[in-house]
Amino acid sequence: RLRATLDLLECSRALRDRERQRLQLLLVDEFQDTDPVQSRIVRLLGLEGEVDARPSLFVVGDPKQSIYAWRDADLAAYEAFEEALRAAGGVKHSLDVNFRSVGEVLEEVDRVIAPVMRYEHGVQPAFRGLEPAPASKDAGRRAAKRFASGPWRPVEYWISWLRDPATGELRPGRHGDPSEVEAGELAADLQQLHDIAGVPWSRIGILFRKTASQPPFLDELRRRGIPFAVTRDRNYYQRREVIEAAAWVRSIINPTDHLALLTVLRSSVVGVPDAALIPLWSRSLPLLVTELAGPDAAALEKLEEVVASAAAAIPQGIPGLDRIAGWERSLLAALRSLAVLRRSYRRDAADVFVRRLRRELFVEASEAARFQGKFRLANLNRLFRQLETSMESDEADVHAILRALRLGVMESRESEEAMPRDAAEEAVQVMTIHTAKGLEFDHVYVPQLHARTRMGGNDILEATEVATGEWEYHLFGAQTLGYERAEERRAHIEAAETVRTLYVALTRARERVVLIGQWPASIDAVDPLEAKDYVDLLRNRPGLPASLLEPANDPAVALAGFWDHRELRFRFPGSRERHGRGGHVTETAPWLPGTDEVEHYATVHAERRRSARRRSDRPWSVAVTVGPGSRLEALVEAVTG
Repeated sequence: RLRATLDLLECSRALRDRERQRLQLLLVDEFQDTDPVQSRIVRLLGLEGEVDARPSLFVVGDPKQSIYAWRDADLAAYEAFEEALRAAGGVKHSLDVNFRSVGEVLEEVDRVIAPVMRYEHGVQPAFRGLEPAPASKDAGRRAAKRFASGPWRPVEYWISWLRDPATGELRPGRHGDPSEVEAGELAADLQQLHDIAGVPWSRIGILFRKTASQPPFLDELRRRGIPFAVTRDRNYYQRREVIEAAAWVRSIINPTDHLALLTVLRSSVVGVPDAALIPLWSRSLPLLVTELAGPDAAALEKLEEVVASAAAAIPQGIPGLDRIAGWERSLLAALRSLAVLRRSYRRDAADVFVRRLRRELFVEASEAARFQGKFRLANLNRLFRQLETSMESDEADVHAILRALRLGVMESRESEEAMPRDAAEEAVQVMTIHTAKGLEFDHVYVPQLHARTRMGGNDILEATEVATGEWEYHLFGAQTLGYERAEERRAHIEAAETVRTLYVALTRARERVVLIGQWPASIDAVDPLEAKDYVDLLRNRPGLPASLLEPANDPAVALAGFWDHRELRFRFPGSRERHGRGGHVTETAPWLPGTDEVEHYATVHAERRRSARRRSDRPWSVAVTVGPGSRLEALVEAVTG
């Protein structure tokens, strides 16, 4: 729609003049999040044409908070618009006063961000520090009094190292999952903030770089009875690509779901015109498709006859029908794919079925070629991952999966709007950094600083748009000539945006910010463009100690629960007593498991491996009623030998 709007405005001067006359003032907020198409529309309406004939233009934007490159936000377009604005006589005003955060937090923002936000035209803006407003200074003085007598400081770094089983020392490395230690310390701190300091739950925010990091923390909040609200994307199940992909899955699993079949027929992949629906239905297409259990030659031949007959029965001269010529071939190809996938669903394991589903439908390739293709592709990736996870679960139930897909599409809007407002006001807010933009909290926690994104791409399709508007891509392992260069450019822009997401996370805090993650033993600077995670960016902060090994393993630090270094407070959650998470008793002697514990976990591990192997070898259709280790499974094994 945006591209169509732009085409209309560019092609019709009369339309441009009419739209300008309708407007007196054009106000655009969050301009740093605009893409080139949106920027061009604003430019046509607010900057071009006769000065007296166009509306007054007021644009608000902060390029340091541009964090939607994955949704086509473009800093190059932002800077080009700014230059055009000045050329047209516009005036730029800078707002360098922060009305949210106390001075100590803003000082830390300067120390962390200034070294890594290096200006690059069209890629990274220049960093500008912020001054606290007078009200923020007063709030800072009040917060300083509270922090002076409590266990908290305006800026805290928690180092989530675990004990090395060989030495008993806290060290970085693969000694276990640090998320459990982080979650335990964070939940204990929240409990103290609420019970001792009287901080309302709603004034606390936990911000993640990615949603995949959330489950261990949510589990710990549940265990302690701490109320929380997880903010999600309200529009996910309303996206057309999600609706259509979900309809494919429903139609495969439940052949009698004719509403899903209708959605599939009218989808962008198949493209059956509305004028063909009555001819198809009157020739019993739904019944024939319901009976289609696999690639049966006779059944498919009958369907070909029905489709050909229905196509011939469509009246001539229907407007727009010529734009989707050849829909019969798309429909027959879709029916053949449906037959293949229904057989795969009955016979194959869950991961094999989902992979075949993605390859057979080719829906990701078609959606990636449309407007906001990268955003559509991300939604489909998420849907297919959720489907595979649901199917592989021990508690998997076909009807539950179908119900979740159906209700997700039908009721997502109502369920969001129906949530009581006070439920969110009385709960800790858990969300991604992208979702938190524009919000503020008294206390902000940013866990999993070491979490990395893009650990693996989509092996079906990866596509990258270049400056000319063309696309470079790799498809099933083959790639275009310019794909590697385009990917380098994309990675460069992504690295610059990572700096800005860290900036957004830090500036959500009013009184206190806590940064939690695994750091290396020796702290040295890393080129921001080579940074793999937030820890790599934070290592450029001036004034950090050369190493954290000594304070991490100091018994006095463990007893106190923290180590103050200059204006920073460091905590080492792993130094807490192993079975007293969040307590104040420390463990100074190395911990080693006993022989009984080793034997127990070895037995459990072996049984889990056998159970996983049995589950992976079993077709998905059997997993609904047969669980690993069940009596029914034993009976099946006895019968089949």
